Amino acid sequence: MLPACGHEGAPVGELAVSRTSLVLPFPERTDLTVSWTPQHRLRDLEPPLRVFVHLRGTGGQILRTFDHPFPAPWEPGRVVQYDIALFQSALGPPLAPGTYDLTMGLYDAAGRRWAVNAPGEVVARDEYRVAGVVVPMATPPVPQFVADASWGLVEGGGGAQILGRRWLTRSGHLSLQGIQSNGTVWMRLVVAAASDENQQLVMDPDADQQAVRISTSCGSGQELLTGDGPHEVRLAIESNGSGDAQQPCDIRFDANFQVVDLETLKRRVLQLEILAWIPSSADLEATSESVTEESAASANGEPGSESE
Repeated sequence: MLPACGHEGAPVGELAVSRTSLVLPFPERTDLTVSWTPQHRLRDLEPPLRVFVHLRGTGGQILRTFDHPFPAPWEPGRVVQYDIALFQSALGPPLAPGTYDLTMGLYDAAGRRWAVNAPGEVVARDEYRVAGVVVPMATPPVPQFVADASWGLVEGGGGAQILGRRWLTRSGHLSLQGIQSNGTVWMRLVVAAASDENQQLVMDPDADQQAVRISTSCGSGQELLTGDGPHEVRLAIESNGSGDAQQPCDIRFDANFQVVDLETLKRRVLQLEILAWIPSSADLEATSESVTEESAASANGEPGSESE
């Protein structure tokens, strides 16, 4: 949450978005292109400059956040355009069907905000509604991720941006079920490190650096992660059937190391922070077209703020 303090004054720039209506099923990701046009320098900035992105319920509750660093210097006259990921992670509870507000603004390390010219109305101090987000009623089959015994239990993420985390304790698998066409599995991962004297990095005999190979039984998609720390992965998936004939896709994680806690003897390989499905472009268009004004209106009014 941001402190209540803000910055009074004239707008420091303009904010525009590529579309003002979005559809966000569970557990999927969709992207929104944003454009910032700085017009004045930011006074009293305490770096870093960040962008807050809030998904709000009908009562104004902040149910999800997608905050991120401003990706370039704030220079008047220089347009900064990029995509932001909006998602429902499979590691958290799904949002209830309904219509939500997507809001945006600028803030710094001190919680200071600045006014901007934005396409929508003001909903809080220097916070602007930029789009409506429809979460449709789930229609089977819904993509599902099933973990094997090599994964620990889902732990709380501690906020509205990362809702849950899950540790991989050794080489293991995820099973992707319920997909009917091609798409992409999107993951944010943190490869484990021996962060203090109570932890030990144990490498395979023939390994010279930490590595995790991620592959799938559905197609040729694979990724190789080297070194510890955060990684973002997109794994291409090819559907292998339809209807009852559709078979689960196996996603395999092969690691050449483990980090061992010398006190508890717990072993860790990597932590999964975000897990979502990106449908093919054709599926995205079909989903958007199927969410008519009538269905959105019928779903409106009871988004799942109480369940959060």
